[in-house]
Amino acid sequence: RSTRLLIDKLVKAEKENRRTKILSDAVAALHAHMKGLQERTRNYMPTVPNQFQDVIKGLKSLDSMKDKVSTELARCKISANEWADQIQLNLGTDGLEEYSGLFADIATLCLKAPEDFKNTVAARISQHQAKEAARLEAEREKIRAEEAAKAQREAAAEASRAEAVRVAAEQMAQAAAAHEANELAFKDAVGAGTGITRTVVTAEQVQV
Repeated sequence: RSTRLLIDKLVKAEKENRRTKILSDAVAALHAHMKGLQERTRNYMPTVPNQFQDVIKGLKSLDSMKDKVSTELARCKISANEWADQIQLNLGTDGLEEYSGLFADIATLCLKAPEDFKNTVAARISQHQAKEAARLEAEREKIRAEEAAKAQREAAAEASRAEAVRVAAEQMAQAAAAHEANELAFKDAVGAGTGITRTVVTAEQVQV
């Protein structure tokens, strides 16, 4: 009887070992498959859950376990391939590389459905371009305002210089006219023999 119990225990342990190996082999195979897909998708693959433990619950036959686990492994691989195809398609969207700075959340964003992903990318790029255009226009407007202010200052300075030249010329003309008037008056006085002393009117006196 003890021998029989020992044999039963050994058989049960061996069966459990084989059951465990069936599961570990399936997990390893899925891991290897996922590793290859990570290379295709820049390591953006999501976790693909498996139900290896669940599909063999209640099964007695190792062959049945192998069959169920094999079917589940195939399902997981198909699901993983679909994810990889979707991610790869999304990563090829126009503008994504050029504006990569707008997509810090690409690891989760690329898991969106292709149409949603494409719309999100287009919206972000459009918004960025609008902001950039507004920024550039503001810079151009600032430059235009600075140039206009500079031109205004230069025009004011030029007008001030022109006014100074005009005033100086006017003063010189007035001084010349006064000098000429003095000369004529002196000559008239000398001719009349009045003995008038000569007086010179200066420009400073004219200003007063």
